[in-house]
Amino acid sequence: MMKDNIIRYYYRAKECVYENGYYAEIYWQEKQNPDNISLQKYYSEYAWVVLSSGMKESVIKNKFYAISNIFKNWNDPSSIISNRSNIEEHALQLFNNHLKIKALLFMGEYLSKNCIQYELTNIRLKGFKYLEQFPFLGPATSLHFAKNLGFVISKPDRHLNRISNKFGFENSLTFCKEISEFTGEKESVIDIVLWRYATLNRDYLLDT
Repeated sequence: MMKDNIIRYYYRAKECVYENGYYAEIYWQEKQNPDNISLQKYYSEYAWVVLSSGMKESVIKNKFYAISNIFKNWNDPSSIISNRSNIEEHALQLFNNHLKIKALLFMGEYLSKNCIQYELTNIRLKGFKYLEQFPFLGPATSLHFAKNLGFVISKPDRHLNRISNKFGFENSLTFCKEISEFTGEKESVIDIVLWRYATLNRDYLLDT
């Protein structure tokens, strides 16, 4: 019975996400593959996760394009070494959080000296804990970053944890894995479906 309730809830959530026009988000997550990660992808996803940390998605969406332009669309991290003060000044005019902007500058300098294959190899060998060495990547945000890079993992988002607890699961990681075994869908896709559903439906816990 519990299994049936979980599956019903998940597909109801997915239907709601589709009906509200967020199919592209699900499709995007399905297509992510860490084997195809470019430097630009790695840097831009890091920037998104750092800027999003503790903030509403809508706030970051409104500013991310302009910030990306300042950082040369995340394509040329080596340019940060010679233009750091100028980039920092302009970025802070758009997003006045010194620590987060410094984190983006740090990653740019880091990526100018380390190749992406080196990073991906370390993630695979050392696990997602490896990512926690970087500014603003903790136990939750490191998984968010890894998920956006295409690794099959879910993040312990507060909405997902609440849903998981409602169904009697200790956390969202085990919950998403359970749904994945039922449906055959990636845990990362299940994550984004449930997260988006929670942002669309204030009563998402009442449906469990």
